[in-house]
Amino acid sequence: HGAFSLSSIFVKCCPMDVQNMVSSEPRKTPCYYMTQCYNMLGDKFPFILVFWSKFLAWLLTTKYLRPYNEQIWAKNQNVDYKVVRSYGDLLTYFTRDPNGFDPKWDTKYEESKAFLSPVQGTVVAVGHVNKDRTANVLNGKFNLDVMLKEENAAIGNVDFLALYPFCVIFLSPTDIHNVYFPFKSGVLLDLQYIAGKYLLTNPYAIQYSSKVYEKNFRVSFKFKLHDSGQIVWLCMVSANLVGVIESQLKIGDTVAFGQKVGNFLLGSTVVIVSENRRMKWKIQKGDIVNIMDQLN
Repeated sequence: HGAFSLSSIFVKCCPMDVQNMVSSEPRKTPCYYMTQCYNMLGDKFPFILVFWSKFLAWLLTTKYLRPYNEQIWAKNQNVDYKVVRSYGDLLTYFTRDPNGFDPKWDTKYEESKAFLSPVQGTVVAVGHVNKDRTANVLNGKFNLDVMLKEENAAIGNVDFLALYPFCVIFLSPTDIHNVYFPFKSGVLLDLQYIAGKYLLTNPYAIQYSSKVYEKNFRVSFKFKLHDSGQIVWLCMVSANLVGVIESQLKIGDTVAFGQKVGNFLLGSTVVIVSENRRMKWKIQKGDIVNIMDQLN
């Protein structure tokens, strides 16, 4: 109980004011400075942060500290503990389906060529990839070919990823931690578990360094859609406390609308990239999106 209380200090000092986090000139709150100091330390001494991340994740979910760990988390996040307990345990609460979730493909999606959200969260960045394969996010950039581990595909192909539409969505600790397939159907062409660090990925962290998406442990899913033949990437980026990114998919699997692609332990970030250069986003930075909301 005491150990977990100590691990909660960061959360208590850092309420999730996501709208301030994604603003062009965020207020310099204690959370702002703590986040940046935390990542500076973790960047220089990643082995410490990996151990700390795994340890805190264990504290948060272990049955040996239940119900104290779950009660403390719920209080810190302003969540009704009875709701958490109704799911049996905190991990099941994190990976819950939305209430009444019964995904069915609708022909109206085809008619409008809809691009739906695979997650619940807040839009941190949205736009089209630059010609040098970088993506603008808040006050910085990150290399998409590095994040997706597609550097080899970029060799000799100057147009690869250039002007592709992309979207970055941040999942807060109270958001649903599942990623769903938001298209009619497709096949998984490639699946990469990319080793990396466990830096914080909340927008304050990105204000400090947008390279976090390239540095952290992440899982990149590369799909080919059956109806259009186009390629879409869904990249799940881990963060501190995200001890696990889970997926049951294997290369070559056929994936249907609404099928679970994977899930996080605690919140993090999903980066979406499509090769449909003609697509225009209707969302903007700071928008809150729910699972299967239309993004274009």
